[in-house]
Amino acid sequence: MRIMIKWFKIIFSLLIVGLLIWYLAGHWQDVLQLSTISFWGLFVIYIVCLAGSLNNAIVVIEILKPMGIKASWRDMFMLQNACLLLNYIPMKFGTLFFANYLKRHYGLKF
Repeated sequence: MRIMIKWFKIIFSLLIVGLLIWYLAGHWQDVLQLSTISFWGLFVIYIVCLAGSLNNAIVVIEILKPMGIKASWRDMFMLQNACLLLNYIPMKFGTLFFANYLKRHYGLKF
């Protein structure tokens, strides 16, 4: 049974990566527009996105505190970025990933 679960996780991960590649292939012209942005423009975008991710990680940590869950900054920051990336896939896989992660690692019920 454990081997089946392991293979399911591998297949599911490959499916998610495949869907991300499919999305990028379908929107390649949007990706090419990034080459017209200057270095400083990309730097500002990066800093703003980093600040947003840090802010969202802090918000999640503060929401979990009253429930008795002590989440680490690193975990919540990485979780925030993974969910943001996965939400580009249809059906909001990032939201499902977020809920499943909190359930497995911190025992939070749905």
